[in-house]
This record gives sequence, structure tokens and C-alpha cells, in this order.
Amino acid sequence: MGKKVLVFLLLLSFIGWTKAQQEELQNGTEQSKQLQVFGRNIFASRNLSFEPNLNIPTPENYRLGPGDEVIIDVWGTSENTVRETISPEGSIMVENIGPIYLSGMNMEEAERYLRHEFSKIYAAISGESAHIKVTLGKIRSIMVNVMGEVEVPGTYRLSAFASVFHALYRAGGVNRIGSLRTIQVVRNNKKVADVDVYKYIMEGKLTDDIRLSEGDVILVSPYANLVCISGKVKRPMIYEMKQGETLAALINYTGGFTGDAYRNMVRLLRRSGREQQIYNIDKVDYENFILTDDDEISVEAVLDRFSNKVEVRGAVYRSGMYQLDSLTGTIKQLICQAEGLRGDAFLNRALLKREREDLSHEMIPVDLRKLMEGSIPDLPLQKNDVLYISSIRELEKEGTLAIYGDVANPGYFPFAKNMTIQDLILKAGGLLESASTVRIDVSRRIIDAKSTSSSSVIGKSFTVELENGLLVGTKRGFELEPYDMVFIRRSPGYQKQANVRVDGEVIFTGNYALTKRNERVSDLITKAGGLSKDAYVKGARLMPDATGGSVESFIATQAGVSSNNELSSQYNVRGGSFDENIVYVNGVEVYRPLLIRSGQQEGLSFINPDMVENIGFSAGGYEAKYGDKMASVLDITYKKPTRFEASGSVSLLGGSAYVGFATRHFSMTNGVRYKTNRYLLGSLDTKGEYNPNFVDYQTYMTYSPNKRWEVGFIGNFSQNHYNFKPEDRTTKFGTLESVKEFKVYFDGQEKDLFRTYFGSINLTHRFNKYNDITFQMSAFKTKEEETYDITGQYWLNALDETGENGEVSEDQTVGVGTYMEHARNYLTATVQSYALTGNSQLKRHQIKWGLELKQEKIKEKLREWEMRDSAGYSLPHTANDVELIYNLSSQNEISSNRYSFFAQDTYKFSSKIGLVTLIGGIRGSYWDWNKEFIFSPRVSAALIPKFNEDFTFRAATGLYYQAPFYKEFRDTTTVNGRAIVNLNKNIKSQRSIHFVLAGDYKFRAMNRPFKFTTEIYYKILSNLVPYNVDNVRISYYGRNMSRGYATGIDMKLFGEFVPGTDSWLSFSLMQTKEKINGTWIPRPTDQRYSLSFYFSDYFPKSDRWKMNLKATFADGLPFGPPHSGREQAVFRSPAYKRVDIGMSYRLLDNENRDKQGRISRCFKNIWLGIDVFNLLDINNVNSYYWVTDVYNQQYAVPNFLTCRQINARILIEF
Repeated sequence: MGKKVLVFLLLLSFIGWTKAQQEELQNGTEQSKQLQVFGRNIFASRNLSFEPNLNIPTPENYRLGPGDEVIIDVWGTSENTVRETISPEGSIMVENIGPIYLSGMNMEEAERYLRHEFSKIYAAISGESAHIKVTLGKIRSIMVNVMGEVEVPGTYRLSAFASVFHALYRAGGVNRIGSLRTIQVVRNNKKVADVDVYKYIMEGKLTDDIRLSEGDVILVSPYANLVCISGKVKRPMIYEMKQGETLAALINYTGGFTGDAYRNMVRLLRRSGREQQIYNIDKVDYENFILTDDDEISVEAVLDRFSNKVEVRGAVYRSGMYQLDSLTGTIKQLICQAEGLRGDAFLNRALLKREREDLSHEMIPVDLRKLMEGSIPDLPLQKNDVLYISSIRELEKEGTLAIYGDVANPGYFPFAKNMTIQDLILKAGGLLESASTVRIDVSRRIIDAKSTSSSSVIGKSFTVELENGLLVGTKRGFELEPYDMVFIRRSPGYQKQANVRVDGEVIFTGNYALTKRNERVSDLITKAGGLSKDAYVKGARLMPDATGGSVESFIATQAGVSSNNELSSQYNVRGGSFDENIVYVNGVEVYRPLLIRSGQQEGLSFINPDMVENIGFSAGGYEAKYGDKMASVLDITYKKPTRFEASGSVSLLGGSAYVGFATRHFSMTNGVRYKTNRYLLGSLDTKGEYNPNFVDYQTYMTYSPNKRWEVGFIGNFSQNHYNFKPEDRTTKFGTLESVKEFKVYFDGQEKDLFRTYFGSINLTHRFNKYNDITFQMSAFKTKEEETYDITGQYWLNALDETGENGEVSEDQTVGVGTYMEHARNYLTATVQSYALTGNSQLKRHQIKWGLELKQEKIKEKLREWEMRDSAGYSLPHTANDVELIYNLSSQNEISSNRYSFFAQDTYKFSSKIGLVTLIGGIRGSYWDWNKEFIFSPRVSAALIPKFNEDFTFRAATGLYYQAPFYKEFRDTTTVNGRAIVNLNKNIKSQRSIHFVLAGDYKFRAMNRPFKFTTEIYYKILSNLVPYNVDNVRISYYGRNMSRGYATGIDMKLFGEFVPGTDSWLSFSLMQTKEKINGTWIPRPTDQRYSLSFYFSDYFPKSDRWKMNLKATFADGLPFGPPHSGREQAVFRSPAYKRVDIGMSYRLLDNENRDKQGRISRCFKNIWLGIDVFNLLDINNVNSYYWVTDVYNQQYAVPNFLTCRQINARILIEF
């Protein structure tokens, strides 16, 4: 405790000392500014060093000395050049002559002497046929002593050309008491100069700045007199004065008086003897008054008053101040000088403000009318008189008129006499087309200045009709009075046509006119030809879906998209894997957990369908603004409600609740979802205790304080628990000739946890309606745990059909075994991104650009193995050791940054061939982990031809990269039977070149709208990372080791198969292959054909009953034995066939809010529904479990998906 107190006291002491030092420094600075002496800082400027100029001819009076270099040139009949430096003895050594003494001579003397000496060896010099010239080479340096009151006294080595000022500069100038007026130069013990710096500063004379010699002493004495002058002079400072200098010299040093200075007298404060004295010095004594040390002179300003001023204000043509003289001596003369009275002058009473002797003021009333007519005598003026002449307008305001209602410019207008209603309407810009001319109301205020009591009448009202409109007729209109208020009523028979624009995912976008007041949105959509393929309709919430109504299941019905697992929200697009799809929500990329291996673990998709407003989907050839993925883009926009709205739904698969509300500047949506697929999982072959629980909460908030700024926030929390205790399994498979039965009895359990957090905030500034910029920050974090220990004992039996009734009986056991599966997998990942995007509209160009920094941190620790024992032999069987069939260990951590940018331009124009839309852009990315930079140009074009606007032709191409994410560069190598995962730093981005040709055709059949779309595509794939798919788990090779292609055609027919409802049929053909180790093999997503159908119907003449049917028929996918190479995937699973049907009944329809019951008015819609999943009860295969019999034959035991199930649901909208 004592040590802490001591430290605290020391800290306080240090803070106090620091503060004292700062205050002392500040006081010193302020004092130095107040006591600045004129001229003292001249030697402190870096730009004024007084350094001698060495590039000039040698001065005539320059005396040579030791250290000078002498250059002697001889030319003519004889030529020679001698360069010698004068020795300390004062001589130079010349060949054939000997020493020549030059020290102390000037250049002329030295040249004459050298001519004489050189003539001894050059006879032509005396005859003038040879010439000699002496110049100075290197100049010697001299030692000078600077003493006395300088900042740094001492001895300085200077150039021989150096002057006194340069020496003072080197010494730092004079100190606080040093003199600038009496600086002595002593040479050889004699004073050779008195230097006055003021002569240089004031007159520019350098006569005192003499050149120095060796051994000179510069002596700076203390100042004699310092005099301070303040006030109205041009340079108020402290000046050094010589003995005997007068006040006139000081004023000259300051630059003279300022314009407002009082020059006749100055005040002087002198400190002499024991007391201070004050002197008032008249102007005539300036030349004689001698100043002494510490005198203080102050120069005052002239008085702030006039000696000959009169002033006139108000209703004259030239108001202002005038000099008082013979021309302005009276009121009438002053008005004449002001060019007379204005027409609005109030002549009955003017006011003359006069200053008395005691400086108080009095007001004198003046009858201007009589004074100007001469009826009363003119009043003489005195100095500082002010004449006030009022204006009639100031005394009596003319008032205003107000007009409201259906006029072009309602508001206030100035009153004018004889003004009518027609005149006021014209000033207001005229009547609107909706205005009524048969009723115009006028409200008039009551004015009674002589009233002595209050009245119950507070106003008058008139109703007027415009008989002739605004024409000038013989009959004068209703005249207005000041402060009248006119109300132009709207004609009850006026009705403006209403147009509504329908944009987005409809067949025919554009403007549509409303023909009745109660027209509904559904009527507009019908006029627009129905919804397009990319529309996310509200009716999709009634679609039968085993995932609980996810947006992804809606996408899976589109052409080119497939999903062979109803338990998963993942989908494949045109031969791409799940990981090749990118998903955006409000412009932010979202992610899914990384360790999920099966659909039953997956839980809820990130996208909350209750909060979705728009869906954009592209299966290829998409724009540069979208990130680095090779297959598709799903772009989700969450809605911003305009009023309160809410909904809730409950089914056997879970439930959801949604609430949204909005104010003028703020909107917020909230969604909560709960899902449990225990009911579905109970139909799987593997029986046991399934306990899946998936919970999700999302919110989307926006705040817009004005039209220019908007702040948005998205928050998400998701937690998926999957607990499973298997009990037994019975699966029958094979062919009619060879039926097999696989039985397993289990022990153990699986516990999985997937917890994710997501947050995004964006700030948008709209400069105008054509330009905006957005800064966006987001963060995603996932914590995943997958743990299981499961033991199974299995029997593989061969069955024969021996009974008369077709019963199946056991024949023989062909395989018996035990397996154990163990996993302890943990992963945490964090992804943060910072993005800046902009959007500009320049005539027909729309330019978008963006910059993004993405930081990733991933840490994993995986440990999983599988032991297989078949008929008493451990697999793989070896002679001496017991080995595991699968053994994986991984512990890795990575932290990296990704930098990216994009820029794109959308250009729309009309030409002779039709309406053309061109989109071109570039995208670049750099990843600092593998030091790779990728550059992606992309371009697309669309044409609506003039010959038939029902056609649309599209083409797109581009270079698309898939920057490797964590799973893709996990390189697995096997060492001593153990698979070890290393991170491959040599990994490169997978690459795909897209070529897309497409066409749309809109037509009507059976008087209903339809749209047929066809897309042909070819993708060149390179730098591929091969992978295997098991259920929804993708296991990558971790190396770029293949290339391939994907090609196909997608077709879709969309329209009203049943009037008023939307349905569609899509069909796709596709082939995708890759070349590994010289062999072409199908990729794991090679689904050669796919047919999907979505059909909606309702009971005739009733919109309460609705039916939705979803059907899929798709080719099976390639597969092979587990933990083997892609070359072993030579098998293909059976085709995926599934039909789901749902029936919905609208229990309450309050869409138009016409129900006024106590309970019913609280609801908008109530739907009851029942779904039948897998209507035909087809066993679809998801994956395979491989076993080995006693004959060492392997069997792929199918893992079937869900059987026929029934689901009940209720949907309530508020």
C-alpha cells in the first residue's frame, strides 16, 4: 500500500512540474512577443546569412596572406602557368626563381612585383612580347573573435571575404542586452569601425559592414537606451536609441504615424530618480526632446466624433452624413443637398435629434410641410444634428393578401388598391386545372380602431363565383382589402388519371393506368404479364418445401439449377459445386458453416424469406460488381417496411415470426425462426433418437435523417444443435435377381454445434439523385464443433423371393462386420470486410465502382478415424499390423488479407436495330497469403430488336476466378497410414471462361401471358482443384491438378398455365468433365439432364383454395468408393425423382382491410395448409456406405433420403 501511495505522489509531482515548465515557457514566449526589440532578430533568419559571394572579381583592396592560392599565367612568346599557395611565411616558391614574398600586397602590387621577378627568367616580359597575369584561386580563411553581448561569443573561422554582419550571424546575433547601434571592430589593437545595424535596416546602407581581416575582434557592447513606443504608429515596438537621439528620430524608425493617429501630442512615461513622470510632448518639440533609457511613448487615436457633421435619414433621395457649412446650415438647405424629399415622405411631422452641451440629446418636432412652403421660418442646424423624415409606408403598412388552394403558386402577395380576386389569381400563377370557378371563399379581418368593447364577430366571409374566368369584362370583380385570405376550392368533378410503374421481375415492365379506386397489386401484376423467372413471389411461402420455405429451394426450381437433397438448402449451378455459388444480402457476402457434412446437420439457411424484398439470380456471365466465384450469384435485398407489418407461421417442421415497422426516418424488421426436422428424419432407414434444434434471429434497421444520408445495419445470430443417438438400420437394395439386405445395430451418439454471428453496417451519402457513395463494414464469425463416437455391427444378407405371395426371406449371410467412427472436429473462423462503393449516372452511362479489404482468420483442429472389421479381419488387412481404414489429423491456423476492386459501366442506347444495353467491367483481387493477383474482365450485351420487341437477345462472356477459400487449399497427404492436412501455399485460383448466348420470347397463348427463355453456355475450366462429394461435404485435393469444361442448354417456360397464377417448366441438358492425370472423367456434379416443374392452381371462382405442386426429375451423380481418387468414381447414382404437393386454404381474407370485427380486423390473412412430401414415395439416394463381404467384394449400400411425409402448417399475417 505504501509503495502505491509513493508512486501516486511521485506522479502528481511530475505532473505539477511539467505544468509549471509549460506555464514558464508560455510566459516567456508572451513576454518575448511583448518586448520584441526592433532589428534584434535580423541575425536569426535563415534566409539572411550575409554570407560572402566568392564568385566576384578580387577586390582591389584585398591583401594577400598565408593560405591564398595565387595563379600566375604567362603567355606570348613564352607560356607558363604557376599555381602556388602562400606559405605561413608569406612567400611562394617558383622554379628557377626561388621564394617570392607576396603577403600583405594587394593584387596590383603583387602583379607588378611578379612581373619584375619573372623577367629574370622570361626576358620577353620586359619587352612586352610576353605577358603576365595574376589571379586569386582558393581564398584563405581567417580567424575572427566575436565578443561581448552575442548569443555565442567565440572564435570563428570565416572566409577572407567575410564581413561584420556575417560574423554576427555566425555568433547567433546579439543577446538580450546586446547593442545593434554601437558594434566595434578592433584590428591590431585599434578600432577601425563603428557599426550601426539600423543604417542597414532603415537605409539599406552597407558602408559599416566592412570586410574582416585575420585576427579582427568584433565587440558588441550593451545597449545604451531602449525605448518602447505603442499605439497608433506603423511599427509599435522597442527601439534602441543612441545617446542624444530625439523623439522625431524614434517616430521615423517606426515608419511614421498611422492614419487615425493623434499627431499633435504624444504621451511619455519616464522612470527617473525615485518616481515615475508623465510628459505631454507637443508636436513642435518632437525634434528637440531627447529620449533616455526605458522611456515609454504612447500615441493616441483621434477622437471618435465629428466637428462639422449633420445627418439626414429616411425619405430623401440621398440620405447620409453631410458637412455643416453655408450650404447645409438649415433644414431646407440640408434637404436640398440630399436631392429633395421622396414622394412617400411624411411631411406633417419630422424629428430633429440634437446634441446638447452636456452631450445629452433632445428631440425637436418639425412640420416639414409648412417649413418647405415657407409658412414657418427655416430652422438652423448645429453640429451632430440628425434629421429623421419618416415614410408613409413605414407608418402605415399596405398589408398583404393570402391565397390558398388550387393555384400554381399559393402564398402571400403585397396588397395594391383596386386589386380584385382575378388580379390575385394571376399573381399566383393562375388556376390549376383542378380548381373550381363556382366557389371561391374570401375571409376578411375586422378593423375598428374606435371600438371600446369586444365583439363576438371575429371575421367576415364571402363566397364568390368567377363568371368570366380571368377575362376582363364590363362587370368589375370582387375587390380585395388588406389582409384578405382567398381560398380556391378543388372541383369535386376533377379526377386525375393515376399511373403506376411496375418494375422488377415481371414480364412487361412499365407504366400502367389505374382505372378504379380499389384496384389491387395483383391486378397490376396481371396487367404486367405476370411475374418473371427471378421474382420471389409471396405465394412462394405456400410452396411445399422440406427445408421449411427457404429461398434456395425456390432457386432450385430454376433452369440450370439442381439439388438432389431435400434436407439441404445447397444447390449446384451448371456443373459447379456448392462452394462455387456466392450469396449477397444487401451487398454483403454471407457465408455458411464449414464442417457440415450432411443435410440433416445443416439447419437454417442464412436468408430469412420473411424479410426478402427482391431476389436477383444469375447462372453465369454475371457482372464485375459480383465477387470471385465460378458458378452463380444470388443477390438478396431485404425490405424496408413503410408501415407496421407482421406475420407468423407454425408447422411440423418449426415456426417463424416476423415484425416490421417504420417511421418517417427509421425502419426496422425482425425475424425469428425455429426449425426441427426430427419429423422428417424419422422416415430415414437409420432409426434412432434425432434431436435437431435450429434457431435464428435477424434484424435489419435503417435510419435516414434526410434525403442525402442513410445508415443501415443487419444483425444475425444462428445456433444449430444436432444431437443423434442411432439405434438400428435396415436397408434393402440390389436388383430383382440379387436382393441384398443391410442390417446395422448401433451404439454411441453424435453431438454437433454450429454457432454463427454476422453483423453489417453501411453508411450511404447521396450527393444528388445521380451520384452516391457507400461505406460498408461487416463481420462474420462461426464456431463449429462436430463430435461423435458411433459403433455399428452390420450383417449383409443375400435374399431370395421364395414365397408364393412374394415374401422375401433370408438366404445367407455374405458379410459380417463391425465398424467404429470417431470424430473430434473443432473450427473457428472470422471474416471481416471493409468496402467503399460508388454509383454515378452520367447521361446514358451508369458507372459503379468499389474497393474492398477482407480479413480472414481461421483455426481448425480435426481428428477423425474409422475402424472397419469384416469377418474378423481388420480392413485394410495386413499380415502383421492392425490399421485403420481411414485416419485423419489436422491442426492448422491461417490469417490473411484479400484486397479487391471493381469498376463497371452500363450503357443503354437506341439504334436502328433496337434498344441495346452494354455492360462492361473489370475486377481485380490480391491475396497476400499466396501472393496472387487475379484480373477479371467481363462484358455482356442485350438487344430488344425493333422488328419485334417481344424478343430479347443476350450474350455474355468473361474471365471468372474462384479465389481459394479455406477448404480448397487443405492438402491431404498420408504418412504411415495417417492422413495429415497441410495448407498449400502454392494454390492458385481456379479459373473459368464463360460464353453465354440467350434469348427470351414473350407471347400470349389462350389470352394469357407466357415467356420462353433459352440459354446456351460453354465454360472453359482450368487450374481446377478436384474434389469428392459425400452428402453435402466436399473434400478437396488441395492442389491445382486438372482442367475441364462445362457445356449445356437451359430452357424455361414461364406463364399462366392457369389464369391468374404463375407456373413454370424448366429443362436442362448439361455435361461437365475434367482431365486428371491424362484421363477425362465426369465431374462430381455432372448431372446430364434435369426437369423441374412448378405448378399452382386454385378452385374456380374462389381464391380461398390454392394448390402448389413441385416436381423434379434429374439425372444421378457420379460416385465412387470413399477415400479413393476421382478416377475410381465410375458409378452413377439413380435418377433423383421427387414430387411435393401442398394445399392451402385462406381462412381469413382481410387484404383490403374491410373486416371490422373485434378480432378479424387485427389480421390481414390467415392460411391453413397441408403438404405431402415425396408424394410418390420414391427412395432417392443421397450417398453410399461401402461394405466388404467374405468374398472380398465391395457393396455400395445406398443411404436413402426421406420417404413420404405429411406436413401441416398455419400462416398468419397482420
